[in-house]
Amino acid sequence: MKTEDLDIYFSNITDNLSPLWTSWWAYLAYLVFIIIIIVFFLEIRKVKIKERKKGDARIKELEKELFDELNKIRMRLFTNLSNELHEPVRLIQKSLDEMSERLSFDTESNGLLNEMNHNYKRLSRLSNSLTDFLENESGRLKIDISEGDLVSFTKEISSSFLESAKKRNVHFNFNYKNEVKTTVFDHDLMGKVFYSIFSNALKNTSDNGEIKINLLLLDFPALKRFFINKIQTLPLLDLPYIVVEISDAGPGIPSEDIINFFDPLYQIIQGNRIISDLGLELNLSRAIIEKHHGVMWVESPNEKGVVFRIILPLGKSVFQGL
Repeated sequence: MKTEDLDIYFSNITDNLSPLWTSWWAYLAYLVFIIIIIVFFLEIRKVKIKERKKGDARIKELEKELFDELNKIRMRLFTNLSNELHEPVRLIQKSLDEMSERLSFDTESNGLLNEMNHNYKRLSRLSNSLTDFLENESGRLKIDISEGDLVSFTKEISSSFLESAKKRNVHFNFNYKNEVKTTVFDHDLMGKVFYSIFSNALKNTSDNGEIKINLLLLDFPALKRFFINKIQTLPLLDLPYIVVEISDAGPGIPSEDIINFFDPLYQIIQGNRIISDLGLELNLSRAIIEKHHGVMWVESPNEKGVVFRIILPLGKSVFQGL
């Protein structure tokens, strides 16, 4: 074969061959390489996610430890404060009783003595509420139920505020129907609930204002129609419920404060005006209502005025069945 013929032969062969980087095994190598890269980055991402989860778990653990420690500090503070208050309150009561028995006063002095007695009762109530709060936090708060007329009971509690209300021309407007029957409740603890609510309502009601108290009887289907989002914890028994609404026409509560309203250390302040006391008594009040298998919440429609709502099951059966 001539040299020219060989050149033509090999030239035809090379023309028919594809470049190495476009061959099928080259593409296979490219695919394997890409898969290795993807797997590599996926493994790195998996490691990072695992480390992040470990970090998040540690952060949650530290947050829980911090919360538990702060709660212990808070309970120690409340316990020490409660212990420190009891003896001075007892001595103040003893001194006031002795002054009333031994001394005679003119009208002005009697007024001052009455004011001292009033402030002593406030301090004594705070001391007792603090004790009850500690008992509730430790799970030792018990209720002692007996029969009672809730309408007469709320009127009796409100009478404690009539003198202060009269000075400011504030009226208590009761609205109820005769169908509201006798029920069972702890008279001492329930008295603290209504005292706390009336105290807040009177403080936030302007002169010449009005505090409305509505009591009505509803069955469970009616409750579901009106308060579907509030009654999940109620016992689903075929019995009526008492709904208590206490409303004032005060400045209202900002929507961002509603969620913290029952926090024991939370206080709502607008400018120089204190809208609510420390939530200690309100927190205790809600706990007392829950121990009666009821619910309690607060609303401030359009941030104008405050409405306390309490729903309680009627009768003894709820205490026997749960």
